[in-house]
Amino acid sequence: MYGLEAINDAHGWQMAALGVSIVFSSLIVLSIVISQLHNLLELWEKRKTLLPAGTAPDADAAPPTVAPDDDLLPHPPVCPTEIAAVATLWDPLIQQLDAPFTLQALYKAADANRFPHPHLTVNRLRDAGFLAPAGDGRFTWKHA
Repeated sequence: MYGLEAINDAHGWQMAALGVSIVFSSLIVLSIVISQLHNLLELWEKRKTLLPAGTAPDADAAPPTVAPDDDLLPHPPVCPTEIAAVATLWDPLIQQLDAPFTLQALYKAADANRFPHPHLTVNRLRDAGFLAPAGDGRFTWKHA
């Protein structure tokens, strides 16, 4: 089957009409957007007068500083790359937890003591075998 019969059989006329209507609808939407573009640019230029004062933070303002706590466990601001050294740093933190412990309790303790990157570190400690699963979502610490 060739020609007009094939077009009729494959619903070609309906597809062509749908394609034309999509193109014309898109052109109409584009023309409306372009015709209203000057209003959008005018709003952008007046954005400082339209927003109330004090809604945006000052770019020059310094971030708030946190006072050091004396009861936090000592740790460096950046973890070492060697996993054994990281395990040595995390040993006092994990010794505070009841064995076996959940990862949620470990994350809370690490966050409370401001240890850097606890999720990445716990993942590396699990991969290295320092954190061993004890069942029921609990873990034990295996550091020599």
